[in-house]
Amino acid sequence: MMRGPEGYVGDVRQIGDTYLKQLARLVSLRHEYREGLNPLGVQLLNRAIMTRVSELRDLARHDEVVMIINSPQRKSV
Repeated sequence: MMRGPEGYVGDVRQIGDTYLKQLARLVSLRHEYREGLNPLGVQLLNRAIMTRVSELRDLARHDEVVMIINSPQRKSV
């Protein structure tokens, strides 16, 4: 179990799925309203997108560590 930035608690993959859905929605909004957004709106959307990308990278790193620790090939010393 892991806690996401919004306090969401769950499996790393569940949190990742949630972040991916949010990222897809943000990218869709940026594309949909590209013509009508002022520069500040574009900047805010880009920042939100980059935040989600960063959080997904962090989750991927956490998941890799968990996979290595739980690997059946890992030998006790």
